[in-house]
Amino acid sequence: MDGAAHLYNARLLLELVFNGGEGLQGYYSLNPEPVPNWTGHLVLMLGMLVGLPAFLAEKVLLLCIGIGLPLAFYSLVKKIRSEVPGPLSLLILPFVYTFLFGLGFYNFTLGLVFFLLTLRQWFSIREQPDFGKNILLFVGIALCYFSHLLSFVMLAISLLVLVLSDYFSSTDKVHRKQIFRNALAVLTLFIPFLALFAFFYLKRDGASGAQLSMQELVEILVGIRSLVIYNFGHEYGKTTLIYHVLMVLSVGAAFLFSKEEVRSKVFWSRLSWAILTLISLILLFVMPDSSSGGGYISQRISLFLFFFVLLWINENLYPKMLARAAAGLVVILHFMLVVQYIKVAATQNKEAGYMAEVAGHIKPGSVVLPIRSSWNWLDGHFSNYLGIDKPLTILENYEASTGYFPVLWNDERVPAFEIGYGASDCAYWKKGNAVVAQPDYIVFWGVKDPEACEAGLLETVQQHYELVYTSQEDHVKLYRNNAQ
Repeated sequence: MDGAAHLYNARLLLELVFNGGEGLQGYYSLNPEPVPNWTGHLVLMLGMLVGLPAFLAEKVLLLCIGIGLPLAFYSLVKKIRSEVPGPLSLLILPFVYTFLFGLGFYNFTLGLVFFLLTLRQWFSIREQPDFGKNILLFVGIALCYFSHLLSFVMLAISLLVLVLSDYFSSTDKVHRKQIFRNALAVLTLFIPFLALFAFFYLKRDGASGAQLSMQELVEILVGIRSLVIYNFGHEYGKTTLIYHVLMVLSVGAAFLFSKEEVRSKVFWSRLSWAILTLISLILLFVMPDSSSGGGYISQRISLFLFFFVLLWINENLYPKMLARAAAGLVVILHFMLVVQYIKVAATQNKEAGYMAEVAGHIKPGSVVLPIRSSWNWLDGHFSNYLGIDKPLTILENYEASTGYFPVLWNDERVPAFEIGYGASDCAYWKKGNAVVAQPDYIVFWGVKDPEACEAGLLETVQQHYELVYTSQEDHVKLYRNNAQ
């Protein structure tokens, strides 16, 4: 879904930074504001810069997330326990291929990797503080901020709870002073990003969407809705089983926790994860599901909640048979889900391939108007695949309209695009200013029968444009302006 938009805007970023925007006709510009949502685009752009085709650059990013997340979690658990993690560290695997990952929310999911790695860096500093480790912590904070605001906010909350836990678990005044100094050092590292965070929100209207219903919030928890991507009926049963495995282990963790001495470090460490789980639970039930243009907030928060549950579980020693059985069952369920994900992804790959075919018939530097007529909720931004390997202005570009991504529309330069000698209300594109122009190409895609407005638009297109290419199954049709 959003993966196509991220790829296209990474290409725009490459053209603007390294090629002076040639071929984009001045319709785009770099966002001068230091907004989040940069890291995924940066990885994609660098992949293209070194010569990788866009689809391979995307595969590199997917590998960074798919391999980086479980490795970051494993490394964090190892640092916390000071020993090689047991089989329960495998419980992280289902949380790699999530709903948000499947929809192409690359910046957010990359932010999850940086969140775990930065937490690990904090534990390293807690053991032996030094300047070099603080520099790495600063880099981690920056990567969290420039990936996604929620990763940054949850990192700040997590470090606050962990610092307070260290402070209250210590009875040594000298040690407490050292903890206080470390906390001040960390706060200093956060200050520039807290300022950026405040600036980002003060510039926006702060409009929030509605909260989810109680039933929907319970489904997010009990069914781990963030793991259901494509088919609720086929996937929800498996994710619910994973939830029950985690709850059984959590009850065991609570029992073991109750046996710990209150003044022990183990008690306070486990209490930290319990507190962070509770904070996440509260945020889940009080936060709206969208704010300032960002959506799926509830599902995003739930992922952090389950991360804290997994860390709570992994701090405990369970009977080996129980740990192996629980981990084995979750891994089996995970791979059953992945098989289903792959089947759907193969279908989406076929549709994306049609766009790649059509792209080969479009001249670089052209302006393309996409007209979508599709039942498929996943292909909303598939037209952006047309411009991932060459400079094109595609008039459906939601990222450039939001203001919280690296690329913006240059509204002063974008003309009012019309088809023939008029405009149509049933096709979305950048309307621009009083100057009128016509798109060089128009792309129709989808297999749904066009509605009346779309059918009328097609008639107008056929009068002023020439059909130059049709993909397999007539899924995508490309029209070229007769004036060219």
